[in-house]
Amino acid sequence: MTSETFRNQGLFLRNQFQGEGIFEIPIVKKQHVNVETITLIGYDHVKPEEKEFTHAMVHFFLDDYKFEVLWNNPEPRIKKLAQYRAVLTPQYSLYTEMPMTLQLYNTFRNRWVGAYLQSRGITVIPTVCWGTPQSYWFCFDGLETGSIVAVSTLGVRTEKELFMHGYQEMIKRVNPEAVICYGNPFDEMEGNIIAVDYAKTNNLSKWADYICGEKEIPFNSNLIVKRYGYVLNEKGMGRASGQWKPKKEDDKRFLGKPGETKTTTKKNGDTYITRIGKNGRATSERHNSTHGNPKEHPNPHEHDVIWQENGAPTLGPGRPVSEKNKYINFGGVIKMSNQYEPKFEDLDDFLDSLLRGREIVIEYHGKQYGIFYLEKGFYVAQSYHDETKKVYSTPDDALKYTIDGVKIKDIITTVEIVHRGI
Repeated sequence: MTSETFRNQGLFLRNQFQGEGIFEIPIVKKQHVNVETITLIGYDHVKPEEKEFTHAMVHFFLDDYKFEVLWNNPEPRIKKLAQYRAVLTPQYSLYTEMPMTLQLYNTFRNRWVGAYLQSRGITVIPTVCWGTPQSYWFCFDGLETGSIVAVSTLGVRTEKELFMHGYQEMIKRVNPEAVICYGNPFDEMEGNIIAVDYAKTNNLSKWADYICGEKEIPFNSNLIVKRYGYVLNEKGMGRASGQWKPKKEDDKRFLGKPGETKTTTKKNGDTYITRIGKNGRATSERHNSTHGNPKEHPNPHEHDVIWQENGAPTLGPGRPVSEKNKYINFGGVIKMSNQYEPKFEDLDDFLDSLLRGREIVIEYHGKQYGIFYLEKGFYVAQSYHDETKKVYSTPDDALKYTIDGVKIKDIITTVEIVHRGI
């Protein structure tokens, strides 16, 4: 390739589409899509020869690296994407801590990929995201008035005020026909909102009842739990891969020497016995605790430790310990202590802990409350007060449980953590 050829190629200049504003953000043309029923599938789950879910729309609410190829070399992906009903534009991140030039660049990439896909005959719905008010200078460019748009509320709940300010600005400037919301919408969001439960996204299989929490996940199933919800890996699970590193001091109990047994004492006196397998990873964990809910958690009870594809541990369903093994003495015990449980960084940290660790106990106004992922769904109750028990079908619904008139979702990052499994 000569220097002149390289200089004039489309993937270098990126100037083949009509632009808007001082930065010439490519325009994603308004297209009509029936939004009465919406099914989303993540880009990381699209197949070269789709046979069952061509009615789905492809989304990119994923880590950026998973779809960087769509910017670098989009042509080989056209045939695969064209199988689906529509494609949302890639949500290249606009983190508030990013320099404004990078936020501008990612907005341009979002719209350019959308315009490119439209030029290849694919129905496209623009995904809209914003940062601080300074980003309003460009982040709504390239969107035609009255378009159907998509937004995500995942990971923004700790910055609700900032999100809502940008959302209202988007409503004012774009006046969208409809807003596809990935995650639970805020009550204050205006417009024709079509909410898509992230916990059900990508779960397009015979396993849907298990994945959505309607049935207990079978032991040794191929279900992998990741941040932002459930992911089904049809290749199976059970082999630990990846290089997982504990983020919390307490999580180090899941790694050790083969054959080792670790006893962890929590700040409330509860003890956990973690057994390390031949590969240096935990195989099971016994909890000598009711977690404040003896009807749901016998003392003691055990969890199998299931290792995700990315190498991270997940606790399986709890089960009673037989009388025969109740007081078994484990050799080679290494004692660990845990003086405190770190508070949740954000709502995503809470969801990750709930979905992987299954058991959470918080303290608010001197009272303790348990939040558990059990066979019946997502269970919330004040400790030792079974009459306060409520069971929800999704973790987001469980966050609506009120304590002293306040929803859990509004206090979860400030409450004291008595126990978190992961």
